[in-house]
Amino acid sequence: MKQQKNDEALAKGINAIDGKLTIKKVSEEQQLPYSAIADLL
Repeated sequence: MKQQKNDEALAKGINAIDGKLTIKKVSEEQQLPYSAIADLL
């Protein structure tokens, strides 16, 4: 299940390796709450 979540996160352009900086950047660009993006990782 966790692998599926990782694949979904990567498919949405979130690079899990880059961690919080990328989450913050995506959050700002997509206007999504930080927690919603973090849940994808």
